[in-house]
Amino acid sequence: MNKKRIKKIIVILLAVLVGLVLAAGLFLLLWPSFGKSPSKEQQAEYGDRSEAFYDEVFHTPENFQLIVETDETTKEEKTELTPNGEIPVNKMKELPEAHMEDLTVTWFGHSTSLLRIHGMTVFIDPILSEYSSPVGFTGAKRMAEVPMTANQLPEIDILLISHDHYDHLDYQTIRDIDVKVKNYCVPLGVENHLERWGVDPQKIHTFAWWEDMEIDGLTISSTPGQHYSGRLPWGNNQTLWSGYFLQDEYHKVYYTGDTGYGEFFKEIRARYGEPELVLSEDGQYNPEWPYCHMSPQEVLKAAEDMETEWLIPVHWAGFALSRHSWDDPAEQLTNLAEGSEISVSTPRIGETVNFSDINHYQEKWWREVK
Repeated sequence: MNKKRIKKIIVILLAVLVGLVLAAGLFLLLWPSFGKSPSKEQQAEYGDRSEAFYDEVFHTPENFQLIVETDETTKEEKTELTPNGEIPVNKMKELPEAHMEDLTVTWFGHSTSLLRIHGMTVFIDPILSEYSSPVGFTGAKRMAEVPMTANQLPEIDILLISHDHYDHLDYQTIRDIDVKVKNYCVPLGVENHLERWGVDPQKIHTFAWWEDMEIDGLTISSTPGQHYSGRLPWGNNQTLWSGYFLQDEYHKVYYTGDTGYGEFFKEIRARYGEPELVLSEDGQYNPEWPYCHMSPQEVLKAAEDMETEWLIPVHWAGFALSRHSWDDPAEQLTNLAEGSEISVSTPRIGETVNFSDINHYQEKWWREVK
């Protein structure tokens, strides 16, 4: 092969490479699902509102390491990440009636939950798409159907977002349900994603940790956690992550959001009191990232720190994002709780639990999924 031909091939390959890099850059710049980063002016505001924001990023309240080295022998095997059989789902076209003093919970799988409290509908971390990913047609696939479609959902008084990871904040879901949402409550920085997606800024309320807001008689408080944020492999922690404490004159409910275990659970209880019900992340844990998710043992310890009456585990049976078996979170937690003062409720996806009879929802239904 002569030198001129070799040079021509090299030029063509370089042109193709440059074209691919440009295409990838345009995709990252223009694809809306990736969201939008905060401006310098916004970052200055974040620093004024939150002690957790410095050096242009948010920080955890306690010592944190995203990935830790583990002994190879302790790593879990990739077995039964998803069920072989079909997860039972209670399909609904509408929700049961709820009164001002009622507290009901309908779990949609993973962390997506719908509360009726203070006569209002509160939707938490809604993901209705089949995949947890920026593109919507590949990535972690949903294990079970959703109990309601976007069209079947009622009007949503308050939509809570805990952080901006794809399994908690989904572009297509927001686009599909925005017309029904009256108020968004989000951690600092997440407002930029929503505004890029066409959400009216007047509907968005931003929170730093320990900030409170009352909406029509329901108080929403942002609580700290041990986690991280980001929708791209780089630029993590430009947005905040949060749990939420909800209370009115009838009930107190705490949603942990994604978090590792920390002493802050005791501080949350000290500030807001003991919740009757905790919706706790319990899934996607891994020995290699022990600081950003809780094991079932830590979930129970956190519930004990909160001195709650009841615990409903979430962040499982939705998307397989770690290496444990799909049903391990519920199996471990319910077994551990048998020697504890904490009661665990395990509704099926789509079952509406009224807190007044929550003790009727303790079936270990996952054992029936073959």
